[in-house]
Amino acid sequence: MREASDIFINFGRSLNESFMKFTFTLPKTKSATSVGLILLALLSAGPMQSHAQIKKKLRALFIGNSFTYYNTMPLLVQDIANNMGDTLLVDSYAPGGYTLEQHSTDATTLTMIMKGDWNFVVLQEQSQRPAFPDADVTADVYPYAHVLDSVVHKFNNCGRTVFYRTWGYKNGDAGNCPTYPPVCTYKGMDSLLARRYNQMAVDNKGIVAAVGDVFKQIISTAPAIELYDVDNMHPSAAGSYAAAVTFYTVFFRQNPMMITFNYSVPPGDASVIRQAVFNVVYKNLPLYYVDSYDPAANFTASPTGLSVVFNSSGTTNASNYSWDFGDSKTDVTANPTHVYTAGGTYTVRLIADNCLIADTITKSVTVSGTAIKEAGLLAGVTVFPNPASGEISLQLPVPAQQISVEINNTMGQTVLSQHLSSDKINIRFLSSGMYFIQVRDNVSGAYTTLRFTKN
Repeated sequence: MREASDIFINFGRSLNESFMKFTFTLPKTKSATSVGLILLALLSAGPMQSHAQIKKKLRALFIGNSFTYYNTMPLLVQDIANNMGDTLLVDSYAPGGYTLEQHSTDATTLTMIMKGDWNFVVLQEQSQRPAFPDADVTADVYPYAHVLDSVVHKFNNCGRTVFYRTWGYKNGDAGNCPTYPPVCTYKGMDSLLARRYNQMAVDNKGIVAAVGDVFKQIISTAPAIELYDVDNMHPSAAGSYAAAVTFYTVFFRQNPMMITFNYSVPPGDASVIRQAVFNVVYKNLPLYYVDSYDPAANFTASPTGLSVVFNSSGTTNASNYSWDFGDSKTDVTANPTHVYTAGGTYTVRLIADNCLIADTITKSVTVSGTAIKEAGLLAGVTVFPNPASGEISLQLPVPAQQISVEINNTMGQTVLSQHLSSDKINIRFLSSGMYFIQVRDNVSGAYTTLRFTKN
């Protein structure tokens, strides 16, 4: 199959500056996640769950070709973000006619991706290749999308690959029509592009920026808006604006109808374009995998007396856990055991997060019983050696696995809190001085406090 080519243009803005990370939590509706600067916490006594987007300043790298650089589209996304009060820093590498195969071995492409700290890396294939026959796409497109996606994830811990779903040529691909009839029309070529970009996203757990679907909606409902340049392939100013609004909506998950920046597009046309992005993308974020990999928090609680075993196995896509047990005690392990000091009903909150996204759920947990202090099985626990330098050991009457300890300094500050796996505790990191260690049996609720000295 033959590919079109065009001139080389490249642009970018320097990102040589430091970035501070801010954390903000906002509730998510079923249709989208709000992003902003206001913290809204919704708590209740019963089960309650809300998604949250933790975003303040985002960075996006655009890798593509002329469909990306026309009208300096990435900078339009940045301008829209600024207009909305958000912050987006962009850079781009888009040599004319470039393929993902070429990008996969291009030193400039790889170096830019490997800079790291990108929230999004946008990949755009040469405009015809994804519409070629299955065998060609399997050999010439999918492998290189995977190569680049692998580099994104290797060097960007929280980076997500976004596949720039482009559009069919206005009159189809005339150059390849004689040998491959499916691309003879806009509709035929466009449907193939949609299918192949979706497959790239599925194969690589990526996101689809469905600009081509927005084009299709506008062509159907507002054909007077000219989305194509004079060559009937590249985007006009309106076409690039449609792409930029789509990317802003995908990156920030904000309602595009709130945008007031029109670029050079007549206000009426700009409004129609934003409405199309709202209908196609914003109302259907899961369809394009925008929130498919967000964490979803869930947990079970199994009380036995004052002791509760919490299990977060129902949580998905999370890398960090933050528990608030409702009694001023917290934990950051996935499946903690917590012992309350008094019976009652407590509101327990779990925040599960993965990079920039967090999800919160609260449930009520009821426990009963009376705590045992300095009594029962732990009355005779001892700590040795004392003084110690590298580690201390506990003489325990019960298995160490059911014991949790908390070490406090003489100022009352907690310097260590953990569940034991053995009777030995590493104290090499502690400064010399006196410490108090509270030893708690997570089964019976008994606890005792001992004193030791670190040399």
